[in-house]
Amino acid sequence: MSLSKKLRKYTTFLILAIGLINIVPCEGGSLKNSIENQNDEDISDDKELPKNFDDIVGKDFVFTEKNGKNFSFKKLKDKIVLVGFSATWCPNCPVVLKSLDTLKKKIKKANIENIEILALNIGSDNIDEIKEHYKNYDINELSVYKSVSSSSINGIEGVPICFLFDKKGKTIKKYLGWHDFAHNNFIKFLNELSKKAD
Repeated sequence: MSLSKKLRKYTTFLILAIGLINIVPCEGGSLKNSIENQNDEDISDDKELPKNFDDIVGKDFVFTEKNGKNFSFKKLKDKIVLVGFSATWCPNCPVVLKSLDTLKKKIKKANIENIEILALNIGSDNIDEIKEHYKNYDINELSVYKSVSSSSINGIEGVPICFLFDKKGKTIKKYLGWHDFAHNNFIKFLNELSKKAD
């Protein structure tokens, strides 16, 4: 392994380790809440939640993949969807992205259907920059999408932040700061949600 690859892996490890120590959201939230929530799989509903995905990003938002293919959130109807919002400049976001990445890998391996894990970057519109960011932190399962503009989002008081949507696209949970999304209890919780009749 070349020195530059070793240095990149070591740097990635250090950043992730520092991120775990400092798990406060980059804006908003608190260390106490982040620590309490990391193992609390049934966080109480927030009455101030945006009602659906459109309330957060606007009705015209489309997911643009790195190959230029587009799809809207409506395509995910009848699925439980967890969407993480992060930013390339946020020091704590890679820890959450890695957790979402591991969650997606575990769901795929367990053949659990009707659950979709997505991540959206806020700010940088350069899809290659996001791709490089994922590569630097060894994020392999999450798809790379064109960013959402910070001026067009609502209900996000800081990053990292994740929203959970039911099969009808209604917001049911909000997770501000770090959360262990790859924990078996959380996967069980998602699986149970996915099996519930509408």
